Amino acid sequence: MVLWDEFEKVSTSEWLKKANIDLKGKKQAEDFIYKVCEGVDCSPFLTEGDVLSAKPIYGPSTKSGVHILADHPLAANSKAISMLSYGVEALSFDVNDTWDLDLLFGNIYLEMVSVILQVEGSIDVVRHKVDVYIKKKYSGKTTNIIIISAKESHGTGIYLKYENTVSERLNLIKGHLDEMALNSSTTAPIIILDLKKDFLAQIAELRAIRKRMEQYKTVHPEIKSEVLLISRIHQDAYISDQIHPLIICNYLIMSSYLGMSDFSFGVPFADDVEAARLCLNIQHIFKEESNLGYVSDPVAGSYIIEKLTEQMLLHLE
Repeated sequence: MVLWDEFEKVSTSEWLKKANIDLKGKKQAEDFIYKVCEGVDCSPFLTEGDVLSAKPIYGPSTKSGVHILADHPLAANSKAISMLSYGVEALSFDVNDTWDLDLLFGNIYLEMVSVILQVEGSIDVVRHKVDVYIKKKYSGKTTNIIIISAKESHGTGIYLKYENTVSERLNLIKGHLDEMALNSSTTAPIIILDLKKDFLAQIAELRAIRKRMEQYKTVHPEIKSEVLLISRIHQDAYISDQIHPLIICNYLIMSSYLGMSDFSFGVPFADDVEAARLCLNIQHIFKEESNLGYVSDPVAGSYIIEKLTEQMLLHLE
């Protein structure tokens, strides 16, 4: 066995010199830049000395989720139950404040699955309905129901949309943290983000958000909860004439796991049950066969991702 210390180490300048020899004057290695947005870019020729810190970031074991789209609580319930038979860990519903929760949650054991309700209408009405339902059906049991407004700004957090550039998304997060400090908020935000197709940048963005919240909580110890990162796939991200949509979804979901989202949602379950099921199957492979669910910060020490994370953190400070 060859030990790590036995490998010959090269500096960045030595690496660039060797790369330029291989390029034979057609290009310069120094011209290769991985650019995400203004202020977030790096050379792919990075070595240990180019990265400030490779300390792992604490993160959760990502839960696999399916977002249910339906116009009626009974239809939503039927779709949810079919997904539960495939081993989903979290369900997300678009609901309005008139929905009957007895119909929505019928035959679903809420102590066994996390639920996210995105509310059109009065969030207070839905929150009251949930409180009454839980007291009636699950008294003394532990449930995890997250209730958020479907509006773009929902008080406790923010939506990072697919059409937002990375710079815009970072500015939205920074603005929200500044507002939290101004209002002396004691609750960590819920951040719902559409996964971007830039694989490395998406991993770095998720890591930077979590790392920034660690820093923020050090200055604001009154915040006891953890930031909640909910990743989802927007339909514009996987529609392609050249690449099969599930291949794109594979990489999108993988980025959410490597970036340590709390919840990862694949293709929403509207009419196509197979797309939703296969996205869930992809997550099962990541968690159970690749063991991504058992490793905290699996990309720690990856030079390009660490460098992008560093630069995104500068945007968030």
